[in-house]
Amino acid sequence: MGKKELDRPEIDVIGAEQLNAKQPPADSTSDIPDFTPEEWEWLKEQTAELEKGYIPTRSLIPGL
Repeated sequence: MGKKELDRPEIDVIGAEQLNAKQPPADSTSDIPDFTPEEWEWLKEQTAELEKGYIPTRSLIPGL
């Protein structure tokens, strides 16, 4: 069997960003807003009911 050719266009797609190997990768957390202590407290209060009984090591499949 020969190597399978990848289906790639011969030309670049218009509007596509070119990757530059010399640039470091973009910070993936740069668009995450910072929370104030008051906002964190509010968020914890809102999610506390949803977290009751949550066991992170429990299997989602019965018997496993």
